[in-house]
Amino acid sequence: MLNLLGPGLAAVFGYVPARRLGLGEDIPVAAMRQWARWGNLPGYLFDDPAMNGAARAATVTGPVLAVGMSDDPWGTPAQVDLLAGHLTGADVERRTWTPEDAGLPRIGHHGFMRRGARATLWTDLVTWFDKQS
Repeated sequence: MLNLLGPGLAAVFGYVPARRLGLGEDIPVAAMRQWARWGNLPGYLFDDPAMNGAARAATVTGPVLAVGMSDDPWGTPAQVDLLAGHLTGADVERRTWTPEDAGLPRIGHHGFMRRGARATLWTDLVTWFDKQS
C-alpha cells in the first residue's frame, strides 16, 4: 500500500481513493507521499531528518494514553510501542484493545472512531481523561 498502490493511485487521481477501496478515508497525495517515505525508513518518521521526530517527541511531558487495536493491520501493537517509546519525557500508559473488549467482531484501524465503539472503548477513554483532570 505505501510503496506501490497508494503512490500510484495518488499519481493518477491526485489523492488516494481509499474509501472506494474499503480502506478508510481518502488520503491526500502529500500525506501518501510522506507516509510512503516514512514507511521505507527503519524508524519511521523518527528517521526523517526534516521531522526531528525523536527530539520533538522527547519534549512531550505529562500523561499520555497510547492506544492500539489488536487487529489493526497498520498500527500494530509493536508499532504503537515504537511510537510511544519516543515519548521519553511523558508518563505513558499503554493499552491494546481487542474486538472482544469493544464487543465488536472487528475494530481494525478506523474502528475506534465508529459509533459501535462508543459504549465500550469511548467510555474507557473518557474515564482515563477524567482521571487526568
